[in-house]
Amino acid sequence: MNLFRQLKKLFPLVLGSALIAGTVPEVSCQEVYELGQKVRLVDVRTPEEYHGSGGHIAGAELKTLGPQLTAFLKTLDPQERIIFICRSGSRSAKAVTESIQLGFGATASMTGGMLKWAELGYPTQK
Repeated sequence: MNLFRQLKKLFPLVLGSALIAGTVPEVSCQEVYELGQKVRLVDVRTPEEYHGSGGHIAGAELKTLGPQLTAFLKTLDPQERIIFICRSGSRSAKAVTESIQLGFGATASMTGGMLKWAELGYPTQK
């Protein structure tokens, strides 16, 4: 079953358990790679990290965690499917939590972040 159909179907359970258990929905680097442009990718790192030596995933939009991300999320349809990306997964998990609090129903964090993405040899842009 498609990952986002699973998330959508399980959303009430995921939302409730995520906020209670302190966990957030996650997707693997492989799933992100396979989804390609079928989902919005939002990189929540700093501009220095995004443009730095590790690069970023092609098509990922840079919206740094904090006021910039909050303002950006408020302009989007809460039904939009979004995967958040950061260096290791911590900041992207915070972005998912924020998106859930703003009413988004199909967001996830990329497990392991760009460190895992690079370890697996997936392509990046600089």
